[in-house]
Amino acid sequence: MRSLTAIGTLLLTLSSWLVWIRGPISGGVNSSVSFGWLAVFIGSMAGIAWFCRFSRFVAICGMMGLSLCSFSVLHLAVKDPALWSLVDENVRCANIMTFSSHYLPANFGIAPTFEPNLSVETLIDRLAAAFYFTGWGWWICLLGSFLILSGGLTISKRPKIPMMASTAIVIIVIQGIMLISGIVAQFLQERGDRDMTLGRYVEAIHRFEAAQRWNLLHARSERVYLRIGEAYYRLENRSHPMALFYLGDQYFQQENFQAAIAQYLVATQEASPPFKNTLDRRIAWTYVLRGVAEYRRGDVGPASGYWERALAFDPTQLQAAYFLAKSYFDQARYEQSIAMSGFLLARSQNRLLNANIQANIGDSYWKLNDFKKARMAYEASMQLDSFANFRIFKSLGGT
Repeated sequence: MRSLTAIGTLLLTLSSWLVWIRGPISGGVNSSVSFGWLAVFIGSMAGIAWFCRFSRFVAICGMMGLSLCSFSVLHLAVKDPALWSLVDENVRCANIMTFSSHYLPANFGIAPTFEPNLSVETLIDRLAAAFYFTGWGWWICLLGSFLILSGGLTISKRPKIPMMASTAIVIIVIQGIMLISGIVAQFLQERGDRDMTLGRYVEAIHRFEAAQRWNLLHARSERVYLRIGEAYYRLENRSHPMALFYLGDQYFQQENFQAAIAQYLVATQEASPPFKNTLDRRIAWTYVLRGVAEYRRGDVGPASGYWERALAFDPTQLQAAYFLAKSYFDQARYEQSIAMSGFLLARSQNRLLNANIQANIGDSYWKLNDFKKARMAYEASMQLDSFANFRIFKSLGGT
């Protein structure tokens, strides 16, 4: 069993060099807590305990590793504002795949684990979403911790149940303390939702604002801003920036994007961070969707203009860059299409998306009669995605 513990220690340490939180386009996402460094610390302690034959401390290290796995999911769901950017990126990835299926040659390769629709309305939904974004680092840490715990429990024959129970209690208490601000903020938000249902709008505003002060996750939540805006709207304070945000969202839901943008732009004049950052992201999203609506009607030029504005408000709107590359190609602006595709490749770690981007680059080089570079791009696409990539089978046949 000492070999089992050694393998677990190596896996736990290895997990620190892998991605713990995985973005569907950008790959690894920085969390406000460095789980990798914590994994190195726990793995080092387990290695020392294994070398010194401290079987009880080996088991404790295994429990600490397992608790790190659970804490990382809880932290992302309850405290870390990175959750919103991950969910947003996931929707962008789904939009890119839908756009590709409608307006690009057939490439039927789809990531089998991709989930286009993630709900984050409730705490349970956010926990499920946080678990969905776990990467290889998380899974390797989980496996390594389990092996360390199993090895620590079997190395020594002396009973460890009281010691393990007390350790588990201490770990749970520590995690609760670290997550207390998120738990309190969630409680306040739920109380605010209840006040809204009962028509107590002033009290609801106080609850939501208190939740934002307690926790950055809530301070950067579109849903919380919309709830505050609705409360101001019901109180007839319709010039408040958040009330304008709420009114714009009503137009947004009706796909009246022009009216929505008008409300958002007025709101930005008096908004301050982080609310203004939220507004900028929503404005960018609205420009993206307005551009898609124009493109669907065949108005490629206006669509390009809206997507360019989207990137101006939010440079992380990679779907706008993807759509722009296609619209530039449609307008015979092949050099610009290649440049925008290169901008995307530098920011994307999604193999299927990058395969389509390389194919787009190949198409542009083909139009420029640079057949050597076109073939290189098509071959790069094939290396990234050789499964059901019928688009490349056909393109390579032509080069």
